[in-house]
Amino acid sequence: QQYNEYFRKISQRIEMIDLKNGDVLEVLKKAACLITDYSSVAIEFAYLRKPLAYYQADYDQFRMYHLPEGYFDYEADGFGKVCYSEEDLLQWIDGRYKVGFKQEELYRKRTEEFFTFHDERYCERNCEAIRTLLERKSKEVGRNATKKD
Repeated sequence: QQYNEYFRKISQRIEMIDLKNGDVLEVLKKAACLITDYSSVAIEFAYLRKPLAYYQADYDQFRMYHLPEGYFDYEADGFGKVCYSEEDLLQWIDGRYKVGFKQEELYRKRTEEFFTFHDERYCERNCEAIRTLLERKSKEVGRNATKKD
C-alpha cells in the first residue's frame, strides 16, 4: 500500500485497490490469480484454490539484506510458480490465462495436502481446541492445588 503511488494503471482490466477502504479477503475472492513476492497472503489465496506466482526478481538481495533462508522453501513448499524474471512471470500469466486461470496440478496437490480441512468450520474448531486446552489447564491447576494440601 505504501508504494501505490509508484504504480500506474495501464489497462481498464487492472484495478488499483486501496485497502484502507476495503477488505483484503474480498479482494482475494474477486481476483483470478495472485502475484506476490514473499508475502504470507499467498497462503490465504492458496486456500481459495486459485493460481498464484511468487515474483522474486530480487531473491539474492532479499536474502542477503532482509531475510535469510528459512524453513519455507518457495520452490519446494510454495503454492505457486516462483518467477525470477519478468519474462518468466509474463509467460506464467499467459499460461494461466489460456486455461481460464486454473490452478496448476502440482500446486493444487500441495494445497490439498497443506490444508487439512476445506470448509467454513475453522473458527469452530479453533474455539473447541482452546476450550479443551483451558479445561485441561484448569484440571492441572486443581490437581496441583490438591497435591500441595
